[in-house]
Amino acid sequence: MPKLIERFTDVPERDRHVYQLGADGYELTAGGSQLRKLRQALSDHRVLESIPPQIWGKEPSEISLADWHKTLTTATAPERKELLKLVAAGKLSIKR
Repeated sequence: MPKLIERFTDVPERDRHVYQLGADGYELTAGGSQLRKLRQALSDHRVLESIPPQIWGKEPSEISLADWHKTLTTATAPERKELLKLVAAGKLSIKR
């Protein structure tokens, strides 16, 4: 998923929920950024247990409840499971 795009139609349909229109074009929401980071980590390391902790950072990432819902809608079942693990581990915080 690219971070910034000019046309919404350039985004695969299943990923469109995690984009928003910004000043320069469409950009990932905070939840979309987390999903992209998760997908990259899964691609590089295959399982999250082997992912170096510095990928997630020291501070928990924060996303809005609306972004969380959009992210879960976009994620595959295994990705949703891993996102829930991140929340349970305190690496991802949901703003209410």
